[in-house]
Amino acid sequence: MTIIPNMIFTPVKPSLIDSWLSGFTDAEGCFSVSISNLSNNIIRCRSRYILDQKDGNNLLLHIRDLLNYGSVNLRNETQNVYRLSISMNKPTRKNFSILIDYFQKFSLKTTKKLNFEFWCKVIDIISRNEHNTPHGLEEIRNLRTKMNKYNMEKKF
Repeated sequence: MTIIPNMIFTPVKPSLIDSWLSGFTDAEGCFSVSISNLSNNIIRCRSRYILDQKDGNNLLLHIRDLLNYGSVNLRNETQNVYRLSISMNKPTRKNFSILIDYFQKFSLKTTKKLNFEFWCKVIDIISRNEHNTPHGLEEIRNLRTKMNKYNMEKKF
C-alpha cells in the first residue's frame, strides 16, 4: 500500500527568516544602476532592486511590506505582469538596509551574487555622497560596466 503524504494547500508567504526571497531573486530579480544627465550639469545616479512577476500583485505587495519600502505597479497590462521596484537616488542607504541585510544573511546562489556585490558598492558611494565627485562617478560607471559586462558574457 502506497502512503500519500499530506498535501499543503495553503500558500506559503515569503518572510525574512528563510531563503525564499533569495531564490526568487536569483530566478526573477534584478539589481540595476543608472546614470542620468539632468539639466544644469547635474548627474543623477539611481540604484534599483526589481522583481517582476506575472499575476504577482499580492505577492509583490507582501514583499514590499516585508522590506518596508518600494512600489508595486502593473508593468505589462496585456500579460498582467507586476513589478516591485525599490529605488535610491538620494544619498541615503535606508531604502535598502533591510534588503542588504537579508541578502547578506541568505546569500544569492547565481551570478546575481556578483551583481549584488557591485550594486552594494554603488549604494555605499551614493550614501557617502561621493557620486557627485568626478572620482565617485567614475567608480560608479566602472562598477555598472562590470555588472553589465558580466551579464553579457554569461548571456543573461
